[in-house]
Amino acid sequence: MALESGFISLYNLYQVKCNQIQMMLDRGYEPSESEALWYRGNEEGGQGEEIRRIKMFSDFYLDKLEKEHDKGHQYIREEYIYVVLSEVYTNLLGDTMLVHYAPLYDEFKKVSNASVTQATSVTRNKGGKKVKVTNLVKKSKKVITSKVLAKFFVLMDKGYNQGIIITDLPLNNAAIKDLSKTHLDQEDKAHRFVAQHFRYQELLFNVTRHVLVPRHVLLSEEEKNVLLSSIGAEASDISPIDINDPVVKYYGWEAPSMIKVYRYTYGPDLIAPNSISYRIIN
Repeated sequence: MALESGFISLYNLYQVKCNQIQMMLDRGYEPSESEALWYRGNEEGGQGEEIRRIKMFSDFYLDKLEKEHDKGHQYIREEYIYVVLSEVYTNLLGDTMLVHYAPLYDEFKKVSNASVTQATSVTRNKGGKKVKVTNLVKKSKKVITSKVLAKFFVLMDKGYNQGIIITDLPLNNAAIKDLSKTHLDQEDKAHRFVAQHFRYQELLFNVTRHVLVPRHVLLSEEEKNVLLSSIGAEASDISPIDINDPVVKYYGWEAPSMIKVYRYTYGPDLIAPNSISYRIIN
């Protein structure tokens, strides 16, 4: 069995997993012991080292898949390799994060009016004249529904503080609304958790490492209040940044936090802050 499917190649899956682990590190969570066996962060090593890591990644998860199968888990399709990529992380405060790679559920919903394309054909009428006929062709596509998310929420009810579900397909509007809520554990009413959704394509690269993306720093509540007091402003006076901004989403920052954005001037002999601005997450 190959560690890939028609949806994402082995190398891309390796990239997704590496960027997901780095995202956990940037949020203050440590890689699991198993991930530390093959993940080496941003260390340089050339193409040969990269190939060696990819092989370690493939061998490790194939072995894990076989062990799960021996336990009675019937992963009969290659796509189910995603299930064994799921992991639980813990930070120094004892908070837990579940990162769940969703398999291909059968409950995906087809959206018949999701996309409409035009198909133009040339025909001849009885008079022999060419006539262009344009037909609207509906193409259905699949999305993640709230029913699929419900299975993820059942996993979250085991006591995790935060969760991330990673899928190949987008969410429909109802699922997006469900995911944006702060959820209450049905068994433990004192346990609340928040969750995020990422698609594989969002994690194929690390947006925070791009040279054109400015540095973003989260301010503490005290720093936020001191700043607002010093400039005589209210939080509503600060320019907003959407909670789904790629950088905000990467760090998992929540509204109404304030962030400090450093923009740099790049020159032959100089890398210096060009401007500093502030944004309120909404």
